[in-house]
Amino acid sequence: MKLINKINADTFKKLQFSEKVKIGTHLSIILIGIIIFGSCSLSKKSSKQLSFDLLYNPSPITLFPDLQVYSETENTSTVYFRIPQEDLLFNQANEENRLQSQIKIAYNLFEASEKLMPVDSSIINKSIEKDPSVEFHYIEFTIAAKKGKSYFLEVIIEDQNRKSNRTYFRSVNRTKDYNQQDFKITNPLSGELSFDPYIRTNKAFSIKHYNQKFDSLQVLFYKKDFSIPLAPSRTENLTDSFNTPDTIFICYIDSIDFTNFEKEGIYYFSPSNYSDNGFSLFNFGPSFPNVVNPCELIEPLGYLASINNCSNDTTNGRQTKLAVDNFWLSRAKNINRSRDLIKLFYTRVKYANIFFTSYKPGWQTDRGMIYIVYGQPDYLYKSVNEERWIYNPRDLGTGIIFNFENITHSFSTNHFELNRAKQKNTGWDDAVKLWNSGEVYYYQPY
Repeated sequence: MKLINKINADTFKKLQFSEKVKIGTHLSIILIGIIIFGSCSLSKKSSKQLSFDLLYNPSPITLFPDLQVYSETENTSTVYFRIPQEDLLFNQANEENRLQSQIKIAYNLFEASEKLMPVDSSIINKSIEKDPSVEFHYIEFTIAAKKGKSYFLEVIIEDQNRKSNRTYFRSVNRTKDYNQQDFKITNPLSGELSFDPYIRTNKAFSIKHYNQKFDSLQVLFYKKDFSIPLAPSRTENLTDSFNTPDTIFICYIDSIDFTNFEKEGIYYFSPSNYSDNGFSLFNFGPSFPNVVNPCELIEPLGYLASINNCSNDTTNGRQTKLAVDNFWLSRAKNINRSRDLIKLFYTRVKYANIFFTSYKPGWQTDRGMIYIVYGQPDYLYKSVNEERWIYNPRDLGTGIIFNFENITHSFSTNHFELNRAKQKNTGWDDAVKLWNSGEVYYYQPY
């Protein structure tokens, strides 16, 4: 059955939802207004933008599974979900009278051409039994993603007992000879699949291509020295240069030397010299996406004030930590208020890392900057290559609008940059002024 999208290509259809409305209600409205649940088209043109106001709102959503896509054959890819058992609601409202969680997954796969062509869609229902001995439950399904083509995947997963859900969007690019999703990253001891591209010094990893055996891969290493975006009122975008790697070495697949991956930065793996066919793994520190050490705490404060570089700290972080404490206390005027500001600010930093990390930590991206200072948008419209964020809590006038465009990057498919040419009003100075007076520009509880 073909899905008909009723949203006009030239008009933004605003679906307004209060943050107090349950996500299950949001899902049902989306399914009725945008997706007819038997075939699920987002749009017929890639320029269309649909409303997903709660896409980056973690507060009312208890379901927070990990998702990963890996190539499986020349004609298929596999989508993997890892769901924390603690996120699920179990009850005995089933024929077996056993503690079960009922999961529904709807997915839509589109060929990412000028016109988004639907190529695959389905609904999957899964019953999961509660098991005190496990931390995660896994669900996988196959999609018809063929070698040589590029796709856009939308997945909605719902805990039907709890009436909560989450929507995911992923690029599935199979146009290159070798790309990120062609190489499956696993734990060599347990065989557990990796659900993120992050290297951690205490975790070993193995690499396997879906249909070829490689004895070795060339690795280009780039230090973690990334730019922090300028205020949105500025007209220029800063770009990071990757012309010359800091180190080049060979990684032998059957005997990986993990001491080669202890430095923080980008590790780009390629079957041949300086090829744009390859994949990236990132070392952003042992606590990522959380922010824990003094450097991680002070660096995002650069959005609010001029700060000293933590590399100048010769006291093993003590001076930097004191500077962070003094920053918040001087603005909040009392300890309790400073604790509230710290909790809110660094929770936003954490979720910026979760949602917006590209080749650099999410807090250092354009979307991360806006998310940290302004909070989540009131309205969010998304197409394959663009996101439009609108801050207008009282629906007065046009509000503040930010347009982000997906930028093709060798190291990431999740890199968006602010379109500064479209920027009219930002309210940046007001937002920063409020933070520095001990207030939050736009408060949203977490």
